[in-house]
Amino acid sequence: MYRWLFILLSLCYALPIQAGNVLFAQANQAYHNQNYTEAANTYMRIIDDGFTDGSVYYNAGNSYYKLKKFGWAMWCYQKALQYEPNNKTIKENIKLTEFKLAQPKSNGGSVSFKDVLKSLVSFHSANRWALGMMIAFGLALLIMSLRNFFNAHPIFIPLKKLSWIIGAVYFIGTGLSYYFNHFFTNAIVITNAVAYKDKSEQGMGKFPVVEGSAVVVQSYYDGSPQRYQVTLENGDCVWVNATSVKKL
Repeated sequence: MYRWLFILLSLCYALPIQAGNVLFAQANQAYHNQNYTEAANTYMRIIDDGFTDGSVYYNAGNSYYKLKKFGWAMWCYQKALQYEPNNKTIKENIKLTEFKLAQPKSNGGSVSFKDVLKSLVSFHSANRWALGMMIAFGLALLIMSLRNFFNAHPIFIPLKKLSWIIGAVYFIGTGLSYYFNHFFTNAIVITNAVAYKDKSEQGMGKFPVVEGSAVVVQSYYDGSPQRYQVTLENGDCVWVNATSVKKL
């Protein structure tokens, strides 16, 4: 009985994955046929269904880039970078998209301590920080056990210290990754938006916010219209329509 239950559960798990693979193949074929709208819509369907990885976001970004929807392309590339933070191709595509948006990042100006921390933390995804922490601490415990077994051989002392240090670094990285992901919610302006001083303000607003801009979401207004309070790259804190912003 338990064997059949296990088989049934395995099938229930495998069928959605198979469906996601079929959609991914369909999206790739649509892109190959230069049907970029269908490709982008299919990739987003895969994402909405929860079958996400770096390649899905990357391919979706390429589709939106071809459609000249550069705000959407920027969001997709930034999401892909969360899964593959060291992928040079994704970073190059982000630079190309910034060029199309005519908003290349300035190399000048002051860099805050928080910016430095975020840059260091982005070296790994949150899951990789946590995995590295568990491996390092597990290795430290294993070395302690082996040290007792081999009568405290001197080689185990520096190995144990190194493992604890690496584990501590990854523990800090895990905490910082969680902190930035949950308390500084980064987002991308996917379509040209208008900034408002007040959450319920009507009219044309203060000034435009260009698609592709990186913002930090501070709060949400569930009114009419629904809006996010965001901090722009220049430090201004404004309100924009929720439909114009997509969280990373």
